[in-house]
Amino acid sequence: DERLDLLASRDLGSFIKRMEPAVVGPRAPFLLASLAANRELRFLKLKDARRRADVVEVPPCSGGLQSCWGLTWQLAVAAFAAGLGVGVLAFRRRPPRRAKEEVFRTQLVAALAAFGHSGAARSNLERLAQYCEAPLEPGDAKYPEYERRLAKILEGYREFTRLRLEQIAGICRRLRDCKQHAAVLGRNLKKINDVIGPPDRPSPPPYNREELAAVSSHARALLAEVLAVTRKVMAAYSVDVVAVVCRVLPVIREQLSRYGDTDLALSIEDGGSARMGEDALKTCLEILMENAAEAMKDSPVRSLHVTVAGEADWMEIRVKDTGPGVDKADWDRIFERGFTTKGEGRGEGLYLAREAAQRFGARVFVASSEPGGGTTMVIRLKRVAG
Repeated sequence: DERLDLLASRDLGSFIKRMEPAVVGPRAPFLLASLAANRELRFLKLKDARRRADVVEVPPCSGGLQSCWGLTWQLAVAAFAAGLGVGVLAFRRRPPRRAKEEVFRTQLVAALAAFGHSGAARSNLERLAQYCEAPLEPGDAKYPEYERRLAKILEGYREFTRLRLEQIAGICRRLRDCKQHAAVLGRNLKKINDVIGPPDRPSPPPYNREELAAVSSHARALLAEVLAVTRKVMAAYSVDVVAVVCRVLPVIREQLSRYGDTDLALSIEDGGSARMGEDALKTCLEILMENAAEAMKDSPVRSLHVTVAGEADWMEIRVKDTGPGVDKADWDRIFERGFTTKGEGRGEGLYLAREAAQRFGARVFVASSEPGGGTTMVIRLKRVAG
């Protein structure tokens, strides 16, 4: 009765003072809002859910206590709808799961390429499996040399091979179809660490034969699992080589026009699909053709010939120009980051082209070059069956 009397009166301050102990807490905004429905009372909105309340004028509400309950339900429904709307907007603003997985899949391709094409990580793991498979006994005459080589292999494993494998496992955990591979990689990494010790507390040799045999087994399991991940990830990438070449040529034709009349020819000896991302292949082609166009800018005869050829398991894109050529001693150096003969601030293009190709098991290299006789660059791709 006292509460109804207070509601009927206009002594809002006294009402808030008496009801404050009952409405403080996380549900205070909803309780106070339900009380703001009587005649000439004001709607309450808490800035601080525990202690402070502000008053905002609203039109009077007629109809007595029955209307108060009706408005209470309306406020509750409105609050629920508003919260649901905010939740939907927040959900819509999140990046789609498919887009996030595509980012992780691209990162996994790069990590697998770094493991396989750098050579050091993969070959180190292969040597670890080989050396631990048939260990020598400490009494053997060749044991000191064996122990020295094994220590070097284990050092390389701790310094970079393990990190590469942990990187691959970490990305696999973020991909729904690769979680089982992450579990297998993590389990075998842990088993090897149990024998040789973690990186911060390595266990010194000698190890017994059973421990080394276990290391060999787990190392081979890691190699097999990385191969399985590579096959699964790369199977999603396939590109029509001829179609990509035909899309890139018009762009290059515009660039060639800057340097005067230039013959641009395309020969298609074979077609089909190759194991590579479309964007990566376009990047490689554009870099090679832009380099060729720039190399020919001072040549008396400017001709760029692009050939698409194929073999049993490979496809090739050959880019031949009539530029000044490249010294044979520099055939590999031109792909190093920062190496250039064009002035400061250059030397990134061919490096990026090779990196993009290696992510998919492809190669970019100089097939032939003679001083004054032009250069032939090749992109070699793994053919997709069918």
